Amino acid sequence: ASHSPSRSPQRPETLGTQPGAPLASRPRATSVTTQSTRSSSESRHPPRLLRAELETTKPTSTQAVTVQANSEKALTQFGQRSNPNGLCITSCPRSVPATGHEDWYTLKGLDHLDICPSCMSQIAHSRYSNFFIPSQAKTPSRPIRCSFSSPWTRLAWHQMIKRGHDSLELLYQMTRPPPGTRPCPGRTATEQHWHRIYDPRIKDYLPGFHVCTSCARNIRILMPAHRETLEPDTDVRERICDFQTTSPRFMKFIDLLDDAVERAEANPSRPRPDLHEFLSYARRKTALRDCRLDRQIVTKWHYLPALPELCICEDCFDEVVWPFARHQRPIARSIPPTRRALPGDGTGVKQEASCQLYSMRMRAKFREAVATNDFEMLKSAVLRRVEAERRFRDRREELLKAQSKGYDCEIELRKAVDEWKRWE
Repeated sequence: ASHSPSRSPQRPETLGTQPGAPLASRPRATSVTTQSTRSSSESRHPPRLLRAELETTKPTSTQAVTVQANSEKALTQFGQRSNPNGLCITSCPRSVPATGHEDWYTLKGLDHLDICPSCMSQIAHSRYSNFFIPSQAKTPSRPIRCSFSSPWTRLAWHQMIKRGHDSLELLYQMTRPPPGTRPCPGRTATEQHWHRIYDPRIKDYLPGFHVCTSCARNIRILMPAHRETLEPDTDVRERICDFQTTSPRFMKFIDLLDDAVERAEANPSRPRPDLHEFLSYARRKTALRDCRLDRQIVTKWHYLPALPELCICEDCFDEVVWPFARHQRPIARSIPPTRRALPGDGTGVKQEASCQLYSMRMRAKFREAVATNDFEMLKSAVLRRVEAERRFRDRREELLKAQSKGYDCEIELRKAVDEWKRWE
């Protein structure tokens, strides 16, 4: 069972009469991200979600300091034209810790959370609107990242709205782990006790699938019906976490667990959620190497002979390309199912490359090109992204060299990262 989070002196308040009633429909957990990774029956094409189009007006530093006097006035700056329930949150522009911002917001009773104006504009008029207040002034030298850039925070927020919670307790538990809780190691192999999932088909734990203690705790908080799904391993092993939030698989795993909960709720005779679909997907994915995102490596790739710049790892090929190739879509079928070395440049040196199809933006471009059979559109998108990636790597290397000589390059590095995220 999950540990009870330590309590601060100020507990989350209970929702009284709030603007907006609980939702009549049951939206999916995938709505918390810019785009969903949920499959359709034919091509596993994620549904197009409504993007928030609210304008963000940044308060001045004076507003940030005078919290009580200006809280109601500051909140009225956010429009109510779309996303009134706060379910659909687009990509956060402050996912990297940075200094120099004085326009943060927070929640009553959860003042450890820092919310940027962009995320605030999309959740301000949810049923929890009365809890939002501008933050107190921050220490200028302390880098801060937006709390709502965390996928787990967004999932907790979505679950609160979806389930019609009367308090912020779920968000509090998710964002306040007990003292001593080790954070998810992500892609770094670490020695610890892991959690595993029992696979009844083989009458053993699912091979190659491990969840760290932190992610197991988050899953149980988010979906209490899965409190017995993840079983702790008594042995200490060196592994990486399969629920790392940077993986393109993460939201699909969450979707499938959420589906199992909804099926169990629709059929009370089942004592536990049916994990058949989750296990089927996890078995397939554990046989493939996880996408390395924008890390450049020397390996074999899937790629179009006419467009070798479109390097695709085996994980993204399985997730994005293969469903279309199976249904005889021309562009997808043109990508060989066998990975190959990239064409040489005549020097005999093996080329480093990174996957070009892990981001939601590029996956959407690929799906659009396949649906319209528009190779030139795909080629243009890929070549522009490759060029943007080259510029980013060159600029980062230049700034890191300057930083090693004692120059302060934090602002320029942040600008370079922000520019790359626009293309990534």
